Amino acid sequence: ANVDCVAAPLRGRGLTDGFRALFTSRGVCTDAIGSEPNASWEVRARPSDRCLSYFEGCSLFWDALSMDVPAADFQLCWCGWGSCNSTADYFVEFGILTVMRGPRQLVARSVNASAIV
Repeated sequence: ANVDCVAAPLRGRGLTDGFRALFTSRGVCTDAIGSEPNASWEVRARPSDRCLSYFEGCSLFWDALSMDVPAADFQLCWCGWGSCNSTADYFVEFGILTVMRGPRQLVARSVNASAIV
């Protein structure tokens, strides 16, 4: 069985509830879809919430069904502008999501401190 995934806290300037993120198997967020020989994974999170609280920071959520992906490192891509309907809108890289499989499924998150969201 898969488990839910929550990435939090995400802090930055100008963050408001409703911003979106996805994780992808593409090397970088700006790579075109289909540029890799194998099918790439694109999994969008629910809209962010709790962004206005400095002490909590934004939270992103993927439900257990969304986490039905292979064990791998995935690039986290942020959409803060535009409609967030197209993968091209998710162009800000802000970390790596590591999905591991095993008796106790784990999801680890590392954030690129140099990314400005």
